[in-house]
Amino acid sequence: MDTNVRQLKEPLKEIIECSTIHPFVQSLALILLVEQEVAINVTVAKFNQTKVVNPTELVLPNQLPQYGEIKNILEVKLEQDPSTLEMVQYLMAKHAIVTYPFEWHPFEADDVAYSYIDFVLAMLGNVQEMDYEIIDFLQMLEKLTELH
Repeated sequence: MDTNVRQLKEPLKEIIECSTIHPFVQSLALILLVEQEVAINVTVAKFNQTKVVNPTELVLPNQLPQYGEIKNILEVKLEQDPSTLEMVQYLMAKHAIVTYPFEWHPFEADDVAYSYIDFVLAMLGNVQEMDYEIIDFLQMLEKLTELH
């Protein structure tokens, strides 16, 4: 993070654009370019989505619009349950890195927020009715954040 990555922009671009590189690693490479405002066009492809981005035009994962919407919904919904809120926020922050720069699309912010609550409650043994499509997506993201 403290190193000037401008001289590494081409290798970082290769990491980001390589389809066999882990999505978490792709995102970390992109975040390095964003933090140092490196101007280079990069094609990001993951989760059946592709787009060309320029790091100078991106914000960090926790500053993206959908992240803010989900965070606000969770803070209101879980204001009386700070321990669940803390767990959800921790998962959300990890997952935001993996999905970066795509966020949780095509899912809506409120559906994602409520699914995070269901996901954490299920982890704590409280299984209830939930949106299994989003829960499956969150489980996949959780697996992807576990680098070995």
